[in-house]
Amino acid sequence: VRQFISLLEKTVIELLASYGINSGAHPKRPGVYVQNRKIASLGLRIRHGVCYHGVALNVSMNLSPFSRINPCGHEGLEVTQLSDLASGVSTKEVGIDLAERFKKELIAVSLFGILNNAGATIVTAIDTIMVNEELGENQAGVYATVALFSTVIIAPSRPLISIATTFLADAWKANDLNKIKELYTKSSINQLLFGSLIFIGLILIFLLMPPIVKFFFKGFKVKIAG
Repeated sequence: VRQFISLLEKTVIELLASYGINSGAHPKRPGVYVQNRKIASLGLRIRHGVCYHGVALNVSMNLSPFSRINPCGHEGLEVTQLSDLASGVSTKEVGIDLAERFKKELIAVSLFGILNNAGATIVTAIDTIMVNEELGENQAGVYATVALFSTVIIAPSRPLISIATTFLADAWKANDLNKIKELYTKSSINQLLFGSLIFIGLILIFLLMPPIVKFFFKGFKVKIAG
C-alpha cells in the first residue's frame, strides 16, 4: 500500500513539474504539497485485493470551504490549486494527462516486479540444475532447501524497504544526511534483529528434526518389490 501511495504522489509531482511547479510529498502526511500547501489528497481503501478511490488533485475550484474545516484533519493546513500556480489550465486535459502518466508508471512498476521475481526464480532454478549435475541429487536438494530458507530470512526486509524508500527519497531531496543516516541505522538494526531470530529458529529446526524423524519413524521399513 505504501508503494502504491508513493506511486500516486510521484505521478502528481511529475505532472506539476511539467507546469513548472516544484512540489513534494510529506513523510508523515500522504498527499502532495507546494510550499507546505496541499494541492493533492489521497484516499485509498483496499478490499479483497481491489483498490477504491484514489487521488484528488485541486485543479480549478472554489477553495473557500477548506477555510471552514481542518483539511485531512490537520489544523491550520492551507490548500492551493493548479490554476492559481499556472496559466491556461484545463481540468479535462489535466485529468487525461494524470491518468496517462499513472498508467505508464503502473505498467513500468508491474513489469519491473514481474521481471524481478522471474529473474530470482530462474537464477535459483539454474543454480539447482548446475549443483545437481556437478554434485548429485542429494546436494541439489540441500541447496534448494537452503535457498528457500534464505528467502524466508530476508522476507522482513521487503516491507521495510517499501516504507523506508519514500522517507529516504524525501531526505535525499532535502539533502538531510542525518535523516538518511538515521534511516539506515534503524533499518539495519531492525533487519538484523528479525533476520537473527528467523535464522536461530531455522537452526533449531535443523537440530530438532533428526531426533523427531527418528522417533516417529523408528522401526519403519520400506520394502521394494522385485
